[in-house]
Amino acid sequence: MKILLLILFFPCFLNAKESMGYDFSLTSYYSVSKGNVEETVKQTGVTQNTSQNSFLTLELRGGIHPRENNLYFYSWNLYYSQLKSDEVTLGEKINPPPAWGLSIHYNRNIENWYASPFVGVDVESFSTFNTDEARINGNSLSFRQHNVSYGTIGLSKSFRIDQVNFFAQASFSYSVYSTSDKTNSLSDENFTGLKYMTYLGFSLSENTLFHMFYKRHIMSGPTELRISRFGIGLGLNIF
Repeated sequence: MKILLLILFFPCFLNAKESMGYDFSLTSYYSVSKGNVEETVKQTGVTQNTSQNSFLTLELRGGIHPRENNLYFYSWNLYYSQLKSDEVTLGEKINPPPAWGLSIHYNRNIENWYASPFVGVDVESFSTFNTDEARINGNSLSFRQHNVSYGTIGLSKSFRIDQVNFFAQASFSYSVYSTSDKTNSLSDENFTGLKYMTYLGFSLSENTLFHMFYKRHIMSGPTELRISRFGIGLGLNIF
């Protein structure tokens, strides 16, 4: 039913946007990525490394551009990622719950600047093992899911080389709010810290593109947490 409503509504949206005074853009992506999670137990200093790889990450990126004012625009992206882990417990491999994220940014075009600065809010959900409880108390290995909100600043740049269009972006985020779905018996802390991300995309044809990204988390909470992720994928311009 939801899909049917979307199909019926989509042409209406395309007609309505012509009278809104804004131009809209939307691109869909399919990506694969390789992630490494490093957790250090504060009480013992023991470090555990695990992988969280994704062979299915779906993403939408959009933009809202005022037609009569090119000094600013809004951008957003939404992603959903299924993950696989290499950690084995009781002879079985356990996989983390899906990760997801949402960002909304205000972008400013400044004359004589090489790139466009932006500010905004990022929200994401990711999972870690209960490494500290498993190492110290002998608890069964399981996942904790963390929801973190960030304030974000960054720079973006669109450019063209020969017949190829490029888009590059770099951002820095610091956590402002964090929650976890499970209580930790050893610590009442939630993860806080920073993440940074670099992104590069370029056109393969008029409506298709290739992109790659690198994302890094450096956070402290129940454990000292470091997450690195590198991904590549293909995109399709919807409008």
